Amino acid sequence: MKIIYTAAAFLLVLSCPMRAAAAAYGAGFYDTSEYFMGKVAVNVIFVESDGSIDVRTETNGWSDYKKNQVMVGVQNAMSWWEGITAGANLSFVYNNTTVTTGYEPINRASTEEELWIMQVMGKLGYTEPDYGDRVFHYNNDMRAANSADWSFTVFMADSQQDADGEFPDGAFAYAYIGGPFMVMTYNNDSYGIADLDAVAAHETGHIFYALDEYAASGCATTDSAGYRNITNTNCETGGTSFACIMRGDTPPYDSNSICEHTKHMLGWTDINSNSILDLIDLPPTTVLNAFTPDPTSNTSPVYYGMAHSTAAYPNINTYDFSVARTPANITINRIASVEYKIDSGSWLPASPRDGAFDQNVDSFTFTAALPSGSTYVISARARDIFGAYDATPATDSLTVDSGQPQDILYINDGTGSDEDYTRSLTTLSANWGTSWHSSGINRYEYAIGTTPGAVNTVGWTSVGTALSVTKTGLSLSEGVNYYFSVVAYSNAATVSGTTTSDGIKADTISPTAKVQLTSAVPVKTGSFTAKLIVTEANAVSGTPQLGFAASNGFLVPLTMSYLVDSTWTASGYIESYHSTGTAAFYFSAADMAGNTGATVTSGGTFSISPSLTGGSSGTVSNSDGNSVLITSGSYTGTLFVSISTVPAGTISGADGASPDSKKVFSRDLAREFSARDGAGNPVTTFLTPLTITMSYPDADNDGRIDMDLLRESTAWIYYLDPALGRWTPLPGVTRNAAANTLSAELTHFSVYSVRAAGSTAADISSLRAYPNPCDFRTVASLTIDGIPADAAEPRVYIYNEAGELVRSLAPGDGINGLNAASWDGLLEGGAKAASGLYIYLVRTSNYGKGSGKFFILW
Repeated sequence: MKIIYTAAAFLLVLSCPMRAAAAAYGAGFYDTSEYFMGKVAVNVIFVESDGSIDVRTETNGWSDYKKNQVMVGVQNAMSWWEGITAGANLSFVYNNTTVTTGYEPINRASTEEELWIMQVMGKLGYTEPDYGDRVFHYNNDMRAANSADWSFTVFMADSQQDADGEFPDGAFAYAYIGGPFMVMTYNNDSYGIADLDAVAAHETGHIFYALDEYAASGCATTDSAGYRNITNTNCETGGTSFACIMRGDTPPYDSNSICEHTKHMLGWTDINSNSILDLIDLPPTTVLNAFTPDPTSNTSPVYYGMAHSTAAYPNINTYDFSVARTPANITINRIASVEYKIDSGSWLPASPRDGAFDQNVDSFTFTAALPSGSTYVISARARDIFGAYDATPATDSLTVDSGQPQDILYINDGTGSDEDYTRSLTTLSANWGTSWHSSGINRYEYAIGTTPGAVNTVGWTSVGTALSVTKTGLSLSEGVNYYFSVVAYSNAATVSGTTTSDGIKADTISPTAKVQLTSAVPVKTGSFTAKLIVTEANAVSGTPQLGFAASNGFLVPLTMSYLVDSTWTASGYIESYHSTGTAAFYFSAADMAGNTGATVTSGGTFSISPSLTGGSSGTVSNSDGNSVLITSGSYTGTLFVSISTVPAGTISGADGASPDSKKVFSRDLAREFSARDGAGNPVTTFLTPLTITMSYPDADNDGRIDMDLLRESTAWIYYLDPALGRWTPLPGVTRNAAANTLSAELTHFSVYSVRAAGSTAADISSLRAYPNPCDFRTVASLTIDGIPADAAEPRVYIYNEAGELVRSLAPGDGINGLNAASWDGLLEGGAKAASGLYIYLVRTSNYGKGSGKFFILW
């Protein structure tokens, strides 16, 4: 017998992960495969090595042909399960993606799966510290995206070029009991790709709590698992011997064999033998709101109600998850429709209030046609997605008598559309719809109370035939709801039923705030977070605003993200130019009544101190990507570093006087790097080199600076030379094209800018020497350019006509940061070179070599 390697329970490391949305009612973050019914999202991840950590041996990679083979096998496996029992109402939706890893999974033992699965899930955007939690999070996202009840993942390790199609420890296909994933190799040991469907079908059983039944797995008849906690009595060791998919090998798959014990572990039980599986054999319930007033003159009353499909069997699964975990009671049932009928008439369709019946709890409405002069029994019943009806429909008895004036259909609190709050403690207003009677309407009367229908605030008062009222001179209580009631009197002295508003609350108190700092204080430069807790008796309208004012007057608004209840997370950035000292939070929020608050009652201030002390190392950064790395020992005492923009007037002259470089216009990239000591004295020179990093815009990563369309490779850091009044390139600039930044070491602070080199070649073929001829009586030096800016180890050798080497130039000794060479006409010993013809040779380690000629005069 071939054994399909199967692992035990996944060791869940609970770290309070966020609760993801679940289609199955009651399901939590870890409940992605509790029983095998309903709609299942199957997520196949093709894992491919990029060779960055392990040697890549599966060099053929995941071709479209191989991936199609796998997907066909997986779909065949799911179709096999779908055909085993129609009662489970199984359906499947398939997702697949290809993700690279630095590891070569097939060359790693199955016990090392964490290495590459952690990396794969990280590339998909998941950051939990436990790799199992990352997969659970992914499963939840796929479940929500596909409107599925359950979700699990299949990791496919490429093994086409592997000798045995196994991991080094002999494993080749295994799944974790209850999910969240299975791992398979392309070859499946000696099974081969042709039998992937049989192997996948077996492993899928484990995902939904079916246990192994072959002896080599170590099974025991006392083991139990599944939503109904079923014992493994078909275990080959001491149990029955029915053919079953969980016995392993391919014959059970080929013969469609599954034992009753496995069915029950999957949740497929039918205790009452009504052909409906127990876990979905829980009919819905219906609530019908009684129509008021009763009796009524309304011959077309509008009814409202709620349909519920939330009942669930107890989850008594005792499978050992190795951590404390309480099984959740879960149902995949949902509401499919609601019907109503009048007396013993036919059932008629009700309408969903949100546009569709598709939830566990759905609201509905319908309008009944009821002729005057009788009492009726209105019934309503819900139906679930599996066709079961509420066996005890909800009912309401209603008497219709048109001898009364027609009931008033609505009352709006306020002077216009319905309002929920008032900011007055002395005045209330309401308006309402008209009534009707054959004799005409004589008058309307209203009353006000603190409960629906009560008259304890204002007794019944006539307003004639007016359809609105504003009552002044009241003494209302803060936070109390007030309700208007209105009746209509006919000219025949009959009165309508009472219609009552939904209430309006008195609210005159503005919201206030508490701020809790989540960043360490005093706050340094970098990302900054705080927690905003709003105190408000009622709901807050929209998103509150929070920011801070630095001690130098800078106002910094923060980005708000809703957290829970009345709490938001505020995030921003402490810039290097925010002054040291006390910063004060400013706040603004409005409640639903329109009261605006700006008071911070707690945590209103915090200290900012981006200083570095005692010669320690550290990084000072701004949110625009500019930063400076201060190395240990580069200074003594306390140091305050600032990176700030430069006034246009300071650099405009240098921009015009630097024809060998171009200004970037899409964004101001000039920055002044400055520092001061604890006494406020300027610090410009340091004992050891510092590293500045400056950013440039290339949001679409197309290799060109945004808007200016200058090649990214031409970008360089330039120093504002005050003596020359021009921009001078820094030597030794390094580039991080992925981050769109340039870095350079320096020991002196000044004004720096990212600029584009005016002339940088793409290869070594564009060399030139100028001026040519070069008259050293009128110029100070001869320039040789055309060397690519990213050329490595550039050298320039100058020979006379006789082929003798007279001078060599190197970076920092005649070759500047952009690889432009400059010769002053002097020989190695310092004497003047003779007038005449010279030959120059340029060598680089990555672009090869090139040469040219020039003539000099003295």
